[in-house]
Amino acid sequence: MTCKTAIVVCWGISLAVIPGCSSQKTGTVDGIISVDGQPTGGLEVAFRNDTDGSMALGATQADGKYSLRMGRGRSEISIGSYHVTVTPSAHVTGIPKPSVKLSEKYLMHDKTDLVQTVEPGENHLDIPLNSEAR
Repeated sequence: MTCKTAIVVCWGISLAVIPGCSSQKTGTVDGIISVDGQPTGGLEVAFRNDTDGSMALGATQADGKYSLRMGRGRSEISIGSYHVTVTPSAHVTGIPKPSVKLSEKYLMHDKTDLVQTVEPGENHLDIPLNSEAR
């Protein structure tokens, strides 16, 4: 292989690879939700896309960790801005409903001031909340 041929082959490979890397339109999201500084299990979290209204959902485990899913368990969600709600729930398997009282603004998409941006690739988005008592 001549030097000229090798350069052309490398250039062609780079054109095939680079657009795929730069045009990624999805990301994954996980993190920890804490209330009054304490990781809190038994919370449902919902991200609503500000552009198309699509929803990604998750629930916190006992250690406060969550990861989002869409549809049939797909972990990739569209990049962009999301309004976030967090709700105490008795429906998280094996975890009792937390006794924390959250402000109504965390519970409803039309009132929430929680906004997160999902970037391409992996996103670790911790969500610190204060209980209503504070």
